[in-house]
Amino acid sequence: MCAYTEGYQFLHKKDFKFCVVYDLHAQHDVCSSDLCTIVHQHGGVDRPQVLLLGRSNRSSFMPGAMVFPGGLVEEADFSAAWKPLLSRACDSSKCQQNFGLPQTQWPQDRAPLFMRDRSDGLPAEVAFRICAIRETFEESGVLLTIPMEDPKLGTCHNDFVKDVAKMDRWRQLIWDDATNFSRMCTTLNCIPDIWALHEWSDWLTPVNYPVSPNRYDTVFFITCSNNLSSAVQDNTETVLVEWLVPSDALSRFESASFWLPPPQLYELSRLCRIPSLELLQNFSKKRAAQHGTQRWLPVILQGADGILSLLPGRHYPRVFG
Repeated sequence: MCAYTEGYQFLHKKDFKFCVVYDLHAQHDVCSSDLCTIVHQHGGVDRPQVLLLGRSNRSSFMPGAMVFPGGLVEEADFSAAWKPLLSRACDSSKCQQNFGLPQTQWPQDRAPLFMRDRSDGLPAEVAFRICAIRETFEESGVLLTIPMEDPKLGTCHNDFVKDVAKMDRWRQLIWDDATNFSRMCTTLNCIPDIWALHEWSDWLTPVNYPVSPNRYDTVFFITCSNNLSSAVQDNTETVLVEWLVPSDALSRFESASFWLPPPQLYELSRLCRIPSLELLQNFSKKRAAQHGTQRWLPVILQGADGILSLLPGRHYPRVFG
């Protein structure tokens, strides 16, 4: 069930593993958010699975929805305190250029989010990745890091994390104060694996979106790994964790088993087209380096029997509803 690849109708609400990430950064009445899905080999499953989290019904944004992990950018994500830690994973020449992150070949077309650098802190493309990794850990317990003593970039090699109770305590501390994320990494001798995250897409909440008055400018990243810790909901923001094949997630949406917001619906449909972890990893890495991301602003049309979300390049229907 992969029919929602160009436009979609908002019908109802309510191993391999992926990681798409989004990122929240306030500017006037628009915020930006980091969100993450994780592709990971799981047992004997031969199809990619995506990590989806069930949001609490008490959430102010998208209550009860199944979403990718992610959340608001904090000042701590831009902190210059990260520079010595990240420098441990790359040589000095790479550290001068965004710590070795690939530079897109079409910078003039990049999403505006990536132009908001802080002169006294990290570049936006580094800080957003740190935010995505931090929020993914807070919400799901999945820690996208590499050990400091053997930093193989882009591997998310975190099987050095053994003490579950200790990690649960760190999740709560980071939830209380985002600056504790750098403290945790220093204490555990690990580094956020920003090199494993590739730009994927950028979604700006429509002006007249009926589900919530809040608007977010959200950049998605994607990563692939075979070395991820298990996922557990935090029972505050998230009340459910599921690894699902994208086509199965879409089928459950179609049957009204759960609700997927439009960006998740569209991105899951795109992932249906990529049948293996290796293909997804190679494609996402190459695509991000060549094109980066452009910001999409859907246009919402209200009809008598539903809501239509139009994406860039689509034409307004003459009659709807």
